[in-house]
Amino acid sequence: MTDNPARFEPADDNVFARIAEDYDRYCDYFSVYIQRLWKRAFAAEVASVSGDWLDLASGTGDIPARVLKSGVRSGRVDVTDICAPMLDVARTKLTQYNAAFSIVDACDMRDIPDNRYDVISMAFGMKIIDRDRALSELFRCLKPGGIFLNIEASRIGWPPLQAMYLAYMNMCLPVMGRIIAKGDPSAYSYLLRGIHDFPDGPEFADQLRNKGFEAVSFRPLTLGIVAIHKAQKPY
Repeated sequence: MTDNPARFEPADDNVFARIAEDYDRYCDYFSVYIQRLWKRAFAAEVASVSGDWLDLASGTGDIPARVLKSGVRSGRVDVTDICAPMLDVARTKLTQYNAAFSIVDACDMRDIPDNRYDVISMAFGMKIIDRDRALSELFRCLKPGGIFLNIEASRIGWPPLQAMYLAYMNMCLPVMGRIIAKGDPSAYSYLLRGIHDFPDGPEFADQLRNKGFEAVSFRPLTLGIVAIHKAQKPY
């Protein structure tokens, strides 16, 4: 199994630039709006950690917007993505907040010094990147004692129900992709492959431990369709 199950290479396909304006609506539709509950739960986790914060694969800025609107955290906020049009959408959501925006590739953060951030988060981006490289980079960029938070596709514990869910996604994502993304097949194919092949909660937790993280935990949401992972860089 590849460490980038979606086999997405942004240099070869600017799909997220093409769908940036419709991306939030796209996610609402194919998740039947449940993704809003997932993001609310994840934003609460991020908001609970103070200090300098790097949000990777921020996309349209949904997680930073939710966290900053809560008004409960302090510290620098860096909103980043590899796709400039997605960040443009994020800026419109965050104009009233003190956040910095930049293009950052989670797999190659050479411009970010070691031990820079107290918390690094990623929401629904790990399944379309090389997670081995990304985990190495974000581990390096966390301060000792820093926290990594991730929400991503997982697997329902009962195989028949997981099979039913995947069958729904196999049907739903292509239809939504054709309607919302104006017939662009790559607008849904990367996400679909990632959902099929991303590891389940225990397996991804083991990958985090193998990268040197400790105090690794995960919390399944909606029967395990997604999971929130939390891990700490040792002091």
